Amino acid sequence: MSAKHGATISAIEALVPKGTRVVFVRAEDARAIERIYAARLLAGSVTRTPFWPRPGS
Repeated sequence: MSAKHGATISAIEALVPKGTRVVFVRAEDARAIERIYAARLLAGSVTRTPFWPRPGS
C-alpha cells in the first residue's frame, strides 16, 4: 500500500503482543496512510520492542 501511494518507509517494528509500527520518511505520507487505514489502527498504549537500526542503514 505504501508503494502504491508513493510513501517511503524509514522503519518497521513489531509491537507486543501484536501489531506493527511503521515510520514514514515524510509526515504527509504518514497522514495519507493513516487516513487509508483508519479502521485498522491500534488505539491506546502499546509495548514497543527495542529497536536497533541495521548496520549500514
